[in-house]
Amino acid sequence: NLYGKDQIYISKKDYISRGHMSPKADFVFYPEQSSTFFHMNVRPQFQSVNGGNWELVESLSREIAATKGIQMKVITGVLDGVYL
Repeated sequence: NLYGKDQIYISKKDYISRGHMSPKADFVFYPEQSSTFFHMNVRPQFQSVNGGNWELVESLSREIAATKGIQMKVITGVLDGVYL
């Protein structure tokens, strides 16, 4: 085979999930929360990242804002794409 041996790159525990750039938990009112589920707010992420480091960044940002009693402007986005 010119490309080498067939391999499974994604195991059952490492799957692609919908990573929300602005999480629902950051909003108080239902219209704002429901707007986070539109396609333009979603990017593919490995679930291990989405439920791991990314979730930690989200929760720590909320915790810092609550502890200091401040509003924060958080800018998120993606660079390039997910390649397998």
